[in-house]
Amino acid sequence: MLGYMLTDTEHDGRSTVLLSLLVAALVVVVALVKQRITATRTAGAAKG
Repeated sequence: MLGYMLTDTEHDGRSTVLLSLLVAALVVVVALVKQRITATRTAGAAKG
């Protein structure tokens, strides 16, 4: 799927780039949320 999207640049390059950016943003958001959850969890454990 991803290889097909990458080879299909001349047909739909703009949406492919947008989709890649969207996926990257989603990955970053998920990583930040996980980090925040673990940070609050460890802080709560240290408090209690």
